[in-house]
Parts: sequence; C-alpha cells; structure tokens
Amino acid sequence: RIESERIRESLIKNLEATNTELKQFTYTVSHDLKSPLITIKGFLGILGEDIEKQDSAAIEEDLSIIGSAADGMKQLLDDLLELSRIGRNYKSRSMISLEEIVCEAITLLAGEIEARDANVRCEMEDLTVYGDPVQMRQLMQNLIDNGIKHNRKDNPKVTIRAVEDDDFVVIEVSDDGPGVATEYQERIFQLFDKLDPDSDGTGIGLAIVKRIVDFHGGTIRLHSDGLGNGCTFIIRLPSVEPDRSTIYDLTDSKESTSS
Repeated sequence: RIESERIRESLIKNLEATNTELKQFTYTVSHDLKSPLITIKGFLGILGEDIEKQDSAAIEEDLSIIGSAADGMKQLLDDLLELSRIGRNYKSRSMISLEEIVCEAITLLAGEIEARDANVRCEMEDLTVYGDPVQMRQLMQNLIDNGIKHNRKDNPKVTIRAVEDDDFVVIEVSDDGPGVATEYQERIFQLFDKLDPDSDGTGIGLAIVKRIVDFHGGTIRLHSDGLGNGCTFIIRLPSVEPDRSTIYDLTDSKESTSS
C-alpha cells in the first residue's frame, strides 16, 4: 500500500507539472507566433505603398523585414516539432561512440563556428554511450551551439570532456561565456525561458536537451559561478543498456537535475 501511494503521488506531481507546462506552452506559442504575424501584416501594407511609389530601396527593406519575421516563425515551429519527436523509441538505441557523435555535431555547426571564429575542443577518450544516435547528436549540437551563440566575445571557447563513471559516462560541456546568475540557474531548462532576450533562438534548445537526457535515463545540471564566469553543463548518461523498469521516473529526474 505504501508503494502504491508513492506511485500515486508521483503520477499526480507529473500531471500537475505537465498541466503547468501546457498552459505556459499555449500562452508562449500564441504570443511568439502572433508577434511576427503582426509584423508581416503591417509591412505588407507598407510594402504596397512603397510599390506604388516605386521606391526600390524601401521595397527591399520591407521584404527583408517580412522575410526575417517568417524565418522566426519557421524556427519556432521547427523547434517545437523537434521537441514533439523526442520519445521512448527503444528500437533506435544502441551502443554508440561519443567521440563520433561530438565530431558530427561540430561538423553540423561548422558554419557558425567559422563565422564566430569559435574554438571548440573535444578532450576525451573513445567512450561509448547507450542511446539514440540522432538524439545524442542533437543533444551535443544544442549544448555546443548554446555555448557559442550566448557568448559576446570575439573568439568564444567551448570544451567537451568526458570520463567513465561505473556504468555511466559523465560529459562536461564548458564555455567562457557570460555565465548564469545563481537565482536563474534552476530556470535554465524550462520551456521558452530565455534568460537573454536579445539572443537568437526560441528558448526551446535547452528544454530539448533536458528531455533527451531524461528519456535516456540520465541527469543534467548546470554549474556556473555567476555572471562573467562561463557555464559548465554536466551530463550523466548510461554506458550500458539500462534497466527499463527504473529509468523513466521523470519526477526523480527533475529532482536530481535541480540539486
């Protein structure tokens, strides 16, 4: 009976957390989609006036603003689609090389790395993790990208390290960016919670990272000594096939990441 009560309380907590996230999700999506739509509608009217005036410079500017607003909507919808795809697909999981996954993620970010003259280093042995290779690549890609795009320095630095720890691999992704103030660190993985409103992105990237880690039976936490001291994301992922009966208690996962 005690066990059934514990399970019941855990389910209630999960439902309450899901309802809260759903309310936040609905409000934020409607707001974030409405803003670019207002921009597009407004500039379509201005574009019509500029076409009548045959003002080619103004027309080009109008089209650029409309295109940027449409791109913002597409990015939000693409990120939401990625978030919805993350699930418990056991069949796609296998033993994979962490070094290969990190190298693939770096290759996919090559354009951004070159544009920002970023220094991304991978310091690890050839370790293996048990997981979905596509989601593992997305996990590393989002963390590396996060370390670059929030860094205002001319040559942002991101370092990936990993070590074995029993049946797990502990991965550290560190950057020399602005860091996160202590009072905001617990919010870092929340959906749509952008701590830097001037940055690119939708506020979904780290929520995707958190969900991937949860669904793989791992944990993730942020270490930052405050503003100006950079960030280190510490991820713990299984290096062997886990016991499926024990790894998908998301309540426990949330508690472990906030400790």
